[in-house]
Amino acid sequence: MFLLFLQLASSYHKVFNVTTTSRVLVTQSFGFEPNGSFNINIELYQTNLSKMYLFLANYNHFGPDRSISRTCKYDNYTFSNLNYTYSPNLIENGNENGHENGNENRSEIYQGQIDQMNSPTRINWSGKIPDTQIYSLWVVNCDEFHTLRFQLVLDFKNEFSYIDFRNEKLPYLNIIMAGVNLLLSLFWIGNLYCRREYSVPLQQFMCFLPLIRTFVLIFDAEKWLDLKYLDFTSNVIDIFLRIFVIVFYTLFFSSLSLEISGYCTFRSPRDFPLFELFEIFGSSFFFVLGFELCDEIFTSLDYILAAMIMMCGGFLWQLKVDFVYFFILANLVDQFHDDGDVLRRIKKSKYSGIASLSIFVLGFIFRIGFAPLSSPILDNSVDEVFIVLTEISQLLFFWLKKRDLSENDEENCFHNGIKVVKLGDPSGTQISFLQREGKV
Repeated sequence: MFLLFLQLASSYHKVFNVTTTSRVLVTQSFGFEPNGSFNINIELYQTNLSKMYLFLANYNHFGPDRSISRTCKYDNYTFSNLNYTYSPNLIENGNENGHENGNENRSEIYQGQIDQMNSPTRINWSGKIPDTQIYSLWVVNCDEFHTLRFQLVLDFKNEFSYIDFRNEKLPYLNIIMAGVNLLLSLFWIGNLYCRREYSVPLQQFMCFLPLIRTFVLIFDAEKWLDLKYLDFTSNVIDIFLRIFVIVFYTLFFSSLSLEISGYCTFRSPRDFPLFELFEIFGSSFFFVLGFELCDEIFTSLDYILAAMIMMCGGFLWQLKVDFVYFFILANLVDQFHDDGDVLRRIKKSKYSGIASLSIFVLGFIFRIGFAPLSSPILDNSVDEVFIVLTEISQLLFFWLKKRDLSENDEENCFHNGIKVVKLGDPSGTQISFLQREGKV
């Protein structure tokens, strides 16, 4: 007996094959305008279900679970803890079996009971929304001892649009943020071109992040425009969008680890062990892939669990990698307090990493805070703001200046005046860093 708050990735998803033992299944909310309509089709694949209820409700928190449990146990149904405002009759096998359960202080509530079903049972529930309101579909399984298996087909739309009214401006937000990312990319390209004789791979790597993000946002804007007016999106656009999203976030989180690893600042890229690079990019990839699968897969709880394990495992793996790098940085600062050049490089890695990770943590906290009001446009706004802040932070810390040229003797930092020194750590592995000739 527990509440599984299952958020469907976005309103444009239509068909779901669901297998769940949870008491309550809640879809992501949809913003209806006056004369908006809904059409819900359910096909159940078992005959051992005693009771199931469907509701459209504007309440999407965990609190009502106990009230729903009591509702399933007793014949005298009570929903006093739920803020239902509108829910049309459920039509079962072509017959209306709904009955009213409301009071003077609340709009009428209709609930439909399904019992003694024949397999497969097809249920169609449709209606219109009279006013502007945000609703979620609740599927209540009153038989907690049986697994509920069904296909759910949702068709929510407004009178002049197929998408949530809250997301009407999302394509234009994406286009604006694509312009911001393109501008940052042009700053990077211009700086690297002017200082190309002593740029390093880390700066070239960071140059591509805002450029890739620009493509992600352009594809996403095109997808939402198609969904708004056509109610479908091209498979080509969808595939390219998924690929670019996974590539961007993998490189984005890898760049945070590379910042604090000292890659190309005080450590030579030649001496990065292959396994170390695999840890940086592999942990980011598993974290991002698991996150994307959690957002997309709803066919089985087993798949969802596997995706969550992948996401959490990748996150913990990356956390371990970053913690080790921070530990090394803290020790190197103490060791090289008399060497101004190397110390400056170490501090640059330390402070840039702290700035980027702080922005990431702050963005994560904002996303959690906005979770009860979650909608694609709100989520995207928070994501884009903190991604741009991170890219600006990287640009400020690794912007090539004339003093970098003089300190590197007008040559690439790996050509002259620098040698690679190796230090061993207690585990027996080694790290390498860059040290000027003639300095201790």
